Amino acid sequence: YEDICIVYIGQFDTRNVMLVWGYEWQGTYAGSMFMADPLNWEQYKDAHLLLLRWKDYNRDGLVQMAEITVEQSA
Repeated sequence: YEDICIVYIGQFDTRNVMLVWGYEWQGTYAGSMFMADPLNWEQYKDAHLLLLRWKDYNRDGLVQMAEITVEQSA
């Protein structure tokens, strides 16, 4: 199994906005799991856009943090 996700962080008027789009539910779940880790916020603090990839290396069908990689950040 494999899926991708785009995470966008920006502002709309005076509000902070974060959008998490997965191609399938696993991508959305992986993006949400990735953004829930405060260490990732610190590592990508200057990025407003992330492309994430989830690959189910152990073929159990479950999204795990070790299976999520950042493909691109901007």
